[in-house]
Amino acid sequence: MPLKLRPPRAGKTPNFEIRGTYLGVRVETSSGTHKRSLALKQLRKVEECIEQHGQYPAPEPTAHSGQPTFLSAANAYMQAGGRRKYVARLIKHFREKPLSEIDQKASGLLALAV
Repeated sequence: MPLKLRPPRAGKTPNFEIRGTYLGVRVETSSGTHKRSLALKQLRKVEECIEQHGQYPAPEPTAHSGQPTFLSAANAYMQAGGRRKYVARLIKHFREKPLSEIDQKASGLLALAV
């Protein structure tokens, strides 16, 4: 069922609702407006979001999106055949910390924490 506008319902909501399924993503949300033309624009925005992100609402951007993290580097290291002996403890400590924030001081604090 494609996305459709559901008209405002007396006693329930003064706004149009956007309902249906688009590219396999189920949507049931308010358009936030009682004007049909604005509700149609909001429906198009919902479709664009699903096309770009594969879900609605869009995922929250992470604080360090786009930057490589320790976890991604550790995964790449292990997939390339690197030794795994101490990697689990390092992952537990650094997790999703961006590589740009890891320096000698940060790794020195690891020795104190362990």
